[in-house]
Amino acid sequence: MDKCTLKRKNPNTIQKLSKESIKIIQESGIADYIEIDKLVHIGPKKYVNGNFYEKYKDEIYNFTINENDVWIITTGRSGTTVTQEMVWQICNDMDFEGGFKTPLIERFPYFEYALMFGHRKELLLKKSSNDPKECASIETIFTPEWEKPKVSNQRFYKSHLPISLLPMELTQKAKIVYMARNPKDMAISFYHFLKQYGKEPPNFENYWNLWETGLMIGHPYLEHVLEAWNLRNQDNVLFLFYEDFVKVV
Repeated sequence: MDKCTLKRKNPNTIQKLSKESIKIIQESGIADYIEIDKLVHIGPKKYVNGNFYEKYKDEIYNFTINENDVWIITTGRSGTTVTQEMVWQICNDMDFEGGFKTPLIERFPYFEYALMFGHRKELLLKKSSNDPKECASIETIFTPEWEKPKVSNQRFYKSHLPISLLPMELTQKAKIVYMARNPKDMAISFYHFLKQYGKEPPNFENYWNLWETGLMIGHPYLEHVLEAWNLRNQDNVLFLFYEDFVKVV
C-alpha cells in the first residue's frame, strides 16, 4: 500500500470560527447547504474548511509525491473539470475511448473527497448493492489516496485545498496546473450551483458577503491564488486564468 510515512507534523493549526464569523455564515443563507458546526479556520491564513483536515492533516502533509504526478489545484467553480479532462487527454495521447470507459473521478481523483464525504460511503454502497461495478467504483472513490495500492503509472489528482495545506513535497516534485478565475464569476457560478439541490437560493447580498469576508469554503480567495501565483515561474508550475483558457477552447 502507498501509505505515507509520518515523518513531520503538519504545521497548520486548527482554530474554531469566531462567533462573528458564524453569524456572517448563518446570515448568508447557505446554512442549509453546509454544516456550520464542522467548519474551522486552518493555518495562519485562516482558510475555511471542514474539520476533516484536523483528523487527517499529518497524512495529507506527509503524502508521498512522485515526480510524474500531475495535480490540478483550483478554488471551486474555476473550470476544474474541463481542465482535468484536457490534462488527462494530453498526458494519455488523446485516449478518448479510455476516457469514456472510466469516470473522470477515477482517472483523476479528487484528493480530499474521501476525507470530506466519507460518511456517505455506506449509504451509497447500500443503494448500489445490486451493481458490483458501481460498488467497486464507490470503494475506490472513498478510499483515502494513501491507502490505495501503489501504482507505477502516472498519477493525477485535483484539489481545492490551497498549496500550503497540501503535501509538503508537492511543489518540489509534482507537476502543478493552477487555474484562477474572476471571483465575481465564480460567485455567480456557485450561486447557480446551489440551485441544483432543489432549494431556494440565498439572498445574494448576504451570500456575497461570504466572499468579501473570506468565509466561503476554501477561502480567503486571494490568499489561495497568491500561493500559486508566487510559484508561477517554477518549471513544474503552470498558472492559468480561466478567462484565457475559455478563449482557446
